[in-house]
Amino acid sequence: MHRLDARTAPGAAGGPGGDAASPTGRADAGRTPGREGRVGDRGVGAGRRLELATIVGFTLLALGLRLFQILRGNSLFGLRGYDDGVYFGAAVRIVHGVLPYRDFVLLHPPGLEILMSPIAWLSRYVGTRNGLAVARLVTAFVGAASTALIGVLVRRRGLVVTVVACAIMAAFPDGVEAAHTLMLGPYLDFFCLLGALLAFRKGTLAEGSRLVWAGVAFGFAGTVKVWAILPVVVVLVLCLPSLARLLRYGLGVAAGFLVPAGYFIAQAPLSFVHEVIVVQLARVAAVRRPLDFRLASMSGFDGFAPGSAHDAVALGVSLGIAGVLTVVFAATALRPGGRLDRLEWFALGSTAVVTAAFLWPADYYDHYAAFLAPFLALSVAFAVGRAAQLFRGALVPRAAVVGLAGLGGLALVVAEGYHLSTVPPPPPVGAGADALIPPGACVLSDWASMLVLSNRFVSTDPACPKMVDSFGTGLALGNGRPVSDGGGSLPAVWHAWLSDLERAQFVWFSSPTTNRVPFVPPVVDYLETHFHRVPGTPLDLYERISTASPG
Repeated sequence: MHRLDARTAPGAAGGPGGDAASPTGRADAGRTPGREGRVGDRGVGAGRRLELATIVGFTLLALGLRLFQILRGNSLFGLRGYDDGVYFGAAVRIVHGVLPYRDFVLLHPPGLEILMSPIAWLSRYVGTRNGLAVARLVTAFVGAASTALIGVLVRRRGLVVTVVACAIMAAFPDGVEAAHTLMLGPYLDFFCLLGALLAFRKGTLAEGSRLVWAGVAFGFAGTVKVWAILPVVVVLVLCLPSLARLLRYGLGVAAGFLVPAGYFIAQAPLSFVHEVIVVQLARVAAVRRPLDFRLASMSGFDGFAPGSAHDAVALGVSLGIAGVLTVVFAATALRPGGRLDRLEWFALGSTAVVTAAFLWPADYYDHYAAFLAPFLALSVAFAVGRAAQLFRGALVPRAAVVGLAGLGGLALVVAEGYHLSTVPPPPPVGAGADALIPPGACVLSDWASMLVLSNRFVSTDPACPKMVDSFGTGLALGNGRPVSDGGGSLPAVWHAWLSDLERAQFVWFSSPTTNRVPFVPPVVDYLETHFHRVPGTPLDLYERISTASPG
């Protein structure tokens, strides 16, 4: 409350870097250092307690939403998608001495697999099924922790800004959806927000070792997904024209990326560059995702109105958000003391570049928007805080502004909770697969999650194929073209599958018509000649006809 009324002290002015006191929070530039600690104003202490309660409350609500979608029905052990089996399976491979890029295809840097390696090691004793369940629970906590981080990042801006930022981060639909199982998004958001928290202090860039550690956090975010380069570049620009800041931050980014990922890169540098960079840039899609789908996802509209996000509505919501942000920041920045500080420039710049990056490629999946969530939350929260300053005082009582922000935030959480309750639980893993496939058998599958959740991912046969990501393998060998879009006819792709089939004891397809397998004549002929379908089961499970060692 006290923070909402803070005014810029007479004579306080910001330079080109935007170090002026922010109109969305306390006028730090005009205060004597340590003054707030000496002011005997109960409102200051009460405001701090309310901000802390807001951060804790929305963090718990964020955790509740994420745990609700993981724990309902058979979601903890059910098939929650394709990607989680790739991420956890790759971590399991690593703890068994099988390395990405050198021994199998992985289309992203190894950061998440490094983080999951303790759980993957634990799966040696509890099974990969329970290991993935633990990883899913950890992901829910990491996703909720981002709400706490964004709250701490903006708490100096006052209660209204804190409420709005925490509420959006807690309930952003695709942000919640990205934490439904082991996914990259929650970890990418966490380390980017940690980097921002370290990089900015009272609206301006930090100094010394703190800026180095901010770079380390952003650099490690890059080992989770290379998208982190977008906010990294925004901070690099904000470091200018100070060469010292630029060097400290740049060294931190390099260390944060190369220290954890360097060993894996050194083992197969050409494969790393091809799989993580070249293939992603060359990636093609048979059909371009429509603009309304992307905008509905990035604005958060699709989660609250699933199935009804028509072109005009999605476009209107997105343009409305962009228009309001532009008008509010432009109107308030022209007021005395209203110049944007560097944290606000970081939020707006990151929102702009991430949005542009998501509109460019042909491929787009709804969980991508989880990466936009923290930057959009910051931008909207700062805009609301600035707008509140325009109407403070007699026009709109402070309590009404805070109350409206709180009610709006709770409404977002309730709406997202209702949406989650309407989503059907995932299907179970193929019943009886663990009884049909002996432990330690060599199984080749187009969907690693099925093997992980059946405790049949790890083979005792050292010659067993090491493929983890069948879709990614097709992209890498098909130069960015998926199996379903002509890549399967390329010799490099079907030769790889044929080689793996020659060493497999069992083959388990997710469906008879899976589009991740190149069903070209040589592959089909080999399957029909050397395998037979396991009788008495609805699974698309095939066993080698000969009981002798495959190959």
